[in-house]
Amino acid sequence: MTAFPPGFSEPKAADVAKILDVAFGEPAYSGQDHDGGWVMQWHFPNGYGASVICRSGTWWRPEGAVLRRSSSASDDAEAWERWPLCYSTPITGDVVPGLSYAKAYEFVASVEAL
Repeated sequence: MTAFPPGFSEPKAADVAKILDVAFGEPAYSGQDHDGGWVMQWHFPNGYGASVICRSGTWWRPEGAVLRRSSSASDDAEAWERWPLCYSTPITGDVVPGLSYAKAYEFVASVEAL
């Protein structure tokens, strides 16, 4: 069983964003889209970041992506330019669709540990 932060057990869909926020701190970016879905991104000191999105386009299941700090983007560039998707990590070579809520937590933790 996945060890969630103290006070949490296997979450309902509406709780996953709160759990990720508690576990990994305030995201570098978070937002909602037109259909009520959400996206959250964390940028870690190891130069990697994690993005988790949950919306109608993901069938309301979290989808994870690994980000990598771009050394060539200026600091005033848009976040997606400074932290583009990374397709070459031991975790995955693509986005990770259809995550359970427990697996979304494990995904972010594995990116933080790279």
